[in-house]
Amino acid sequence: MRRPISIRATIITALLLALTFPAAAAAGRYAELGSNTSASLFAAQPDGKLLLYGGSIHPFVARMLPSGELDPSFGGGDGIAPIPVKGSRVGISDAALLADGKVVAVARSLLGEDDASSFVVRLKPNGKPDRSFGSSGRAALPNTFGWTAPSNLAIDSQGRTIVVGSRYPGFTVAALLPSGQPDESFGEGGLVTGEFNPESSSETAEGLAILNDDRILISGTSLGEGPSYGYYIGLAQLLPNGSPDPAFGGGDGRAIGPGIRGQTGGNPYEDDSGGAPIVTDDGITIVGHAGSLGVHQCPSGLITRFDSEAKWDPGFGVAGVQLFPCTYGLEGAAGSGGSLLVAGYANFYPDLTYPRIGRFDAAGNPDLDFNRGNGLRGLRPAGLQGFATGLVESGRSFYFSASMTLRRCTAFARPTKDCEVATVTKLRADGSPVRSFGTAGIASFPEIRICRRTPFERCPR
Repeated sequence: MRRPISIRATIITALLLALTFPAAAAAGRYAELGSNTSASLFAAQPDGKLLLYGGSIHPFVARMLPSGELDPSFGGGDGIAPIPVKGSRVGISDAALLADGKVVAVARSLLGEDDASSFVVRLKPNGKPDRSFGSSGRAALPNTFGWTAPSNLAIDSQGRTIVVGSRYPGFTVAALLPSGQPDESFGEGGLVTGEFNPESSSETAEGLAILNDDRILISGTSLGEGPSYGYYIGLAQLLPNGSPDPAFGGGDGRAIGPGIRGQTGGNPYEDDSGGAPIVTDDGITIVGHAGSLGVHQCPSGLITRFDSEAKWDPGFGVAGVQLFPCTYGLEGAAGSGGSLLVAGYANFYPDLTYPRIGRFDAAGNPDLDFNRGNGLRGLRPAGLQGFATGLVESGRSFYFSASMTLRRCTAFARPTKDCEVATVTKLRADGSPVRSFGTAGIASFPEIRICRRTPFERCPR
């Protein structure tokens, strides 16, 4: 869900920082935290602190205090923990919070035209590298993942880090021990390859969930051939040792949703994940997108459901699905009481993009207690535009992150044409903002004041 950032703009911002604010050089380690910042919220700690990951050139993990300010006890004293790596383009695909407060993240780096590297890093609760993991806190993944970046990771009850990614024409799953070494008891040397449909010519794996007994559930997209040509949602389930689960699907550990054509990725135009499959006692909910629909002929956000035996459920929502026209990047998270939280962004016309959030019940119907029962609601604080990047629930509130765009912003030194700012919004269960969080319910870094008189712009001094 992250947009690419101009290398030129990043370099210029870094130079301006160094020349204009010498004392702030430490914070300038992350040029993207100048005029272009995007970050995805992935976890809330028991103490209310929030964790995000971001960066497409200089990857980082950030931590916010419950008040919305960056946590000075994390990372380099500014709430930001860098992920040191070389490469022309580096990106974190997913991250997870461990029970002991450590953070694990999976990333990929392009070292040249034909050279890519995928790896897992683990940070201590203070954001410093955990040198007991892999080599100085970093464990390389085999090149079996190829050119497609690992999409998701999860931690099982044994403390293993499970990583899933795409490998033409199917998918790859890796298992790392708590030490960062490959789990030799998993598949072959810690790796398993598979597919949702053996007859498909192209598949992508974009979701991962660990079940209570350490079985591994993978969701993704499979391209059908012949009369069934089109994209279909696929599921596969593995036993803890990596072998197919014979109790899942048709007895071979896999299933295809024949009732609806759709994809699990969050964005139809980018190689993004639509989030993990949401597993409950009676079914599996998938959030993704469908093809172009309606007057505007733009892709639609999609929610659909399979039962516990991996059979597609035509009784969910309306004819088995909930569709949201012109909603991109839709991803979901499990809410309290069996509810489903979703976040994405609307894109109806050029230069009109704004986050959308919503809550639904277990049957796929809009939660009547959220936003007056209207399902998804748009959020355009003070006229800002942007796109949602993640969401989590904590206590009786939930938070979602977004990348918001400002025009003629002055994030640090001199005005630039435009900039992106990472934001986190705190909402009550009914969808209303908690105004004591950040500024009127929105926290950001770099910190900005939102000016209602000049939408899309930074407030005049």
